[in-house]
Amino acid sequence: MKKLVEAMLRSKLLWVAGGAVILAAPAALAWRAYSAEVRVFFPKRHPLTVPLAQAGILNLQALSIEGRNQKLGAWYAPSRNGATIVICHGAGGDRSQLLDEARALATHGFGTLMFDWPGHGESDGVSSWHDAERQSLHAVLDWFEKQPEAKGQSIGALGFSLGGYILVQVATSRTGISSLALVGTPSNLNQQVRLAHQNWRLIREPAARFALSTHGIDLGEPQPAHLIGKFAPAPVLVIGGGRDGTVPPQLTRELFDAAGDPRQLYFIDAAEHGSYALSGGAAYLSRVVEHFQHTLLPKP
Repeated sequence: MKKLVEAMLRSKLLWVAGGAVILAAPAALAWRAYSAEVRVFFPKRHPLTVPLAQAGILNLQALSIEGRNQKLGAWYAPSRNGATIVICHGAGGDRSQLLDEARALATHGFGTLMFDWPGHGESDGVSSWHDAERQSLHAVLDWFEKQPEAKGQSIGALGFSLGGYILVQVATSRTGISSLALVGTPSNLNQQVRLAHQNWRLIREPAARFALSTHGIDLGEPQPAHLIGKFAPAPVLVIGGGRDGTVPPQLTRELFDAAGDPRQLYFIDAAEHGSYALSGGAAYLSRVVEHFQHTLLPKP
């Protein structure tokens, strides 16, 4: 009898252990998906990658712009050609993330206004990629429009990744921005999450969505693909990377397809997410500059 009881106990323990192993695998997959989204969208703050003295832009000055209940760190160099470009970095970056693009634009006389999103660089707050970011971009645009030299100027904007995501939302809800360049910008975050977690989707995708929603992102709000058409007839340049695993080429094409004319699509086949200047080199930088020259400056 004793041996029978011991055998039954061993059998139950084996069943419990087996069940724990079976449950542990999905839990591990869910945790990895959750953690991956947090790392991509909400990384820890770091100091400015490049100090002002090394930025290499003529007349560049450091600013502190008053946002709504928070201060935003920024750099500003006045225009020499009658147009200024507001530059919006991506998640985990800072105002120097698109410095290659800013230098190229400044070299051709454009004013450049770069700032840190909340929770990034030298800006107050925490990142949520929601109302706080939209309010911050409105505050940056409001600040520029109050500058004496802004009168009569054209304003363009360049946005990368989630910076482009917020930029589309703001540019289609206020007047003033006359031209957009969107680099590695997701057409739809719902689609982005789905594509990023295709393997074991029923486990990984809900965990990824939970990570975004608990940190502030509203996946139910209108997405760039739903909004970008409202920017027409103002021009849009959509740029993507052929090897971009974060914003795959199909999302870049979807954003372009949703935009109204005039619009242009530019792919850098070798580019991964954030490596556009590195992979595209002078041809990429020239394309960005030429876009704003053709769309913001008077025709000769």
